[in-house]
Amino acid sequence: MVEGRGSGGAGGGSVGDTLGSLPRWWLAELRGLVPDSLKARTVAAPAAFGCSLFEDGSIAFARLTHAKAPLPGEAEAMAPSELLAAHVAALVGSTGRRSVRLSVPVSLCLVRRTRIPGRALSHAGAILKAEIEELMPLAAADLLSDWYVEAEDPATRELQLVQVVLARSRIAGVAELLGGAGLTLTRLTVGEAEGRMMPVDLMDGRDPTLGAFLARLPRRSKAVVALAALLVLAAPFVVAARQEAALAELSLERAVALSPGAAARAASAVADALESFGRQVPVAYLLDDIATRLPSNVHLTRFQFGAGPLGKGQFVLSTEGGDAAKTRAALAASPFFASVEAMEGAVGTLVLTLPAPSPRGALPGPGA
Repeated sequence: MVEGRGSGGAGGGSVGDTLGSLPRWWLAELRGLVPDSLKARTVAAPAAFGCSLFEDGSIAFARLTHAKAPLPGEAEAMAPSELLAAHVAALVGSTGRRSVRLSVPVSLCLVRRTRIPGRALSHAGAILKAEIEELMPLAAADLLSDWYVEAEDPATRELQLVQVVLARSRIAGVAELLGGAGLTLTRLTVGEAEGRMMPVDLMDGRDPTLGAFLARLPRRSKAVVALAALLVLAAPFVVAARQEAALAELSLERAVALSPGAAARAASAVADALESFGRQVPVAYLLDDIATRLPSNVHLTRFQFGAGPLGKGQFVLSTEGGDAAKTRAALAASPFFASVEAMEGAVGTLVLTLPAPSPRGALPGPGA
């Protein structure tokens, strides 16, 4: 029990230390929930410590200064004891990296050889796993295994595979020692400390990087992966190009849909002409004046704005019946027309020309 403390630095330091240790404790608990095999896959850096297990059960533990540093030999081995645990704890100390590379002797493992067709190499891991689980009286979770290709028969194209299997119970003591020191087993080699290392990692810690995975693929698979990568990279550009083409096509369709047809253009032209002449001459006055001045026996058959050879401000008027000269004289007396002339070669057709607009932009009405 903690006896009375002042409200000063001592008490505050104790509370601060406790609060500071909470995140470390929580992370350690979470780390303990992750299986070692998964930790081995996530560790890309070389192990910080090396550990060797020998046939007599002795254990050697040392710090590794670099990735290719040799594991401790039998001369440094110690029997499992509190002294060994203290030695491990002293070396670990407050080191940030807690990864360990462990080597076990070949005699502790089951080494079996088998043959498979060369084309089944990509499925070799699954095949060997199923076979060893069928042969061994242990559960799959209690086995550690790895394999490698030893040789190839050129005649039959078959592969000679070597599978190395280790029961977890064989390294239970070492795993307990390392776990008590807060260490994580990231690699498990065979025969490394004995100088006859086998090319396996029983933690299933084959290089987990993407580069190593691609390097292990067959040549055709590499080509497929490369093609897929190119398609993924090109996809945004293809989509953008198709979208641009679709927008251009849509704009063209919209322009065609909004453009007026022949009838609409003709109606628009007539409306524009009427509007133009309407700004210069009161059209109602003009038509009323023509109807009033035509003789009673004359019928109007045609009245057209700016047609044929006519220019702006001219009309074509065709009539039937009556005397053409009298009809021309009657219309020529109108104040709305500067001239009224017979169209050459067209009987009963007159060309009516409006006078130039006044400075105010319109012609005078009948009362002007």
